[in-house]
Amino acid sequence: MAALGDSSFANPEAAATHIAQPAEAGLKIAVDLGFLDAHFVYRIRPAPAVFSIQSRVAEDLQDLSKLIVQFVPEGNHAGGAMTISAQSGRVALNPSRAQAARGFVLVGMQGLLTNADCLLFILCLMIPFRRARDFGALYAAFVLANLISLAGAAFGLAPDSRWFGAFAASASAVMIFLLALGNIFGAHLQRRRLWTGLFGLILGFEFAKLLAERLQFAGAHSQVALWFYALGIDVGALLVFALTFVGLALILRGARAGRIGIIVLSAIVAHASWHWMIDRLAVLWQTPWPSMPAAAFYHLAQWIFVVLLAGGAYCLAAQRIERRWPSIALVSN
Repeated sequence: MAALGDSSFANPEAAATHIAQPAEAGLKIAVDLGFLDAHFVYRIRPAPAVFSIQSRVAEDLQDLSKLIVQFVPEGNHAGGAMTISAQSGRVALNPSRAQAARGFVLVGMQGLLTNADCLLFILCLMIPFRRARDFGALYAAFVLANLISLAGAAFGLAPDSRWFGAFAASASAVMIFLLALGNIFGAHLQRRRLWTGLFGLILGFEFAKLLAERLQFAGAHSQVALWFYALGIDVGALLVFALTFVGLALILRGARAGRIGIIVLSAIVAHASWHWMIDRLAVLWQTPWPSMPAAAFYHLAQWIFVVLLAGGAYCLAAQRIERRWPSIALVSN
């Protein structure tokens, strides 16, 4: 047993010495004010070995029961600390490059496929269009904007405040609602590229938070984790685009293939996003505004410059493709 202020676990040697000593007789520690520590010794195979651990303690508490692990390999190899729970599953303590890449591709796909805002936005985005080639520009805008957000978060330029999280959630709901209204009154592909880029930029910051929570499981391969996490998000988005295209082709056919079918589906999306928008704007209104020091203004200027630069490059590339290959030019229905 160890109290919260016990410094015996500052390094492995002091921890082993502390574990070897018997606990004081009659020692009592209140709930949430101490730790129960155990020292296990395992016989391992000759190096190189890959270690993994899985917590099965208090699985019914999910993320409330946490296991703090400090991995200290032999030699000059860098170790690290991580916090896992029963929901983390089997975690590699020293993952290889291939393990980190494979794991973070799956994390990226799971993050996108379980994001309700993203799924509803893609559905609303694709309702008015019937040709597969119309989605190429939209998908490219989403991938580019999402990559900018993740790269900015990797370099420490991502906003980190409760206010921005509430703002991003509110902006997502507002954009979905306005997009649904656009479907009802008439959609234009050129404007949809801008909407998709803005949504991908905002959503990228939410994905960056998930990456920050999971980056501890990348070991010494944080850069590999970042790029393959982005790849997983892009693959997941491509999968959602493809499935949504097939689903809409099956639903909007026959008597439902005209404007009536588009209006009905868009009205359903608008109804759902309206309730999201009202609830989230109420949370945003109650969230205190952050202070804006000079560093915050500097970061904001950097983001504006990067977004304008990326948007200009994207528009120039799209215009060049349309001029050079007019047969595959992306036009709206």
